[in-house]
Amino acid sequence: MSVKLRLKRMGRKKVPFFRLIAIDSRRQRDGLELERLGVYNPVPGEAVFNVNEERLFYWLEQGAEPSDTVHNLMRNNGLALKWHLMQEGASEEEIEREYQKWQLLRESKASAKSEQQKRAEEEVAKKAQQEASAKTAAEETVADEPAGEAKTSEDAESTDKAETSEETASVEEAPAAEDTTEDASAETEEEASDGVEDSSEEDEKEA
Repeated sequence: MSVKLRLKRMGRKKVPFFRLIAIDSRRQRDGLELERLGVYNPVPGEAVFNVNEERLFYWLEQGAEPSDTVHNLMRNNGLALKWHLMQEGASEEEIEREYQKWQLLRESKASAKSEQQKRAEEEVAKKAQQEASAKTAAEETVADEPAGEAKTSEDAESTDKAETSEETASVEEAPAAEDTTEDASAETEEEASDGVEDSSEEDEKEA
C-alpha cells in the first residue's frame, strides 16, 4: 500500500483550516484517512502548524510520501532537518543542538528581513514627504505669480496715468503761452499805431 501525507481541507468558506493526514494514495481526496497527524491553520501573520512528530516520522519510516505542500511545511518548521539528521543516524542530542542552531538562524533572518522592510517603509515615507513639500512649494509659487503680475499691472497703470496727466498739463500750458504771445503782439501793434499818429501830428505842425 502506498501512503501519502497530505492536507485535508476543513472549515468554512473563505475561512479554511487543514488537517495533516496519512491516507492511501489510491483513495479519493476526501476518502477515509489512515491517521490524523496534525493541524495547519493558515491565519495571515499567525500561521499555526501543530503536528505529532513521532507519528509523522513513523509514517516517513514506513515509506509514506509527503505532498509538496506538506514538505514545504516540514522544511519551514525544522521537521525536514530533523528527519534528515535521523536518516543520517544522529543522536537526539545532536538533532536538538542542530535544531536550536536552525531556530537561531531563522530568527536572525526574520529580524534582518523585518529591519530591511522597516527601512524601506521609512524611505518610502521620506520620499512621499519630500514630494509633498515640493508640491506645496510649487503651488505657493504659482499662487504668488498672479499677485506679482497684478502689482506690475497696477504700476503700469499708474505710470500711464502720470504720463497722461503730464500731457494734459502741457496742453493746458500751451494755450496760455499763445494768449500771452497774442497780448504782446497787440500791445506792439498799438504802440506802433501810436507812434505813427505822433509822427503825423509832428509833420502837420511843421507844415
